[in-house]
Amino acid sequence: MLYARYLAPLLPHQSDAKQVVQVLGSAQGLELKEWKVGVLYSCSEDLITCSHGPRNDPLDTIVIVPKHRVSLRHLKFPLAFSHSYGGVSEINVTCDIYSDKFGLQYWVVSGDFPSYKKGDLLWIKYGAAPDAR
Repeated sequence: MLYARYLAPLLPHQSDAKQVVQVLGSAQGLELKEWKVGVLYSCSEDLITCSHGPRNDPLDTIVIVPKHRVSLRHLKFPLAFSHSYGGVSEINVTCDIYSDKFGLQYWVVSGDFPSYKKGDLLWIKYGAAPDAR
């Protein structure tokens, strides 16, 4: 339901802030019972003209964050997902990143940290497909 209702109608690098408001009700994102849905916008190369949505900038990425711990520790991603590594320096966490060809990424915590356990879902990102960048 999350995908069909909130992600499928929005296309990164094609949808704009007006379309985001139509789907999510706000240009900044949406709070659901179990998830926070955040929105990032593309900016022109001149960052002074970057408006982060109000000026109808193009949608760059949707970030979906669980409000409660979601363990994916025993989940094996299908072969359609490639594997890479990444980290978030602000919270000092490293992740296994599972990406598909449509721009969907699952960031799964790769070890035990003070606020996260190995296998916890950090977030899901939906951005442009790798070949569309």
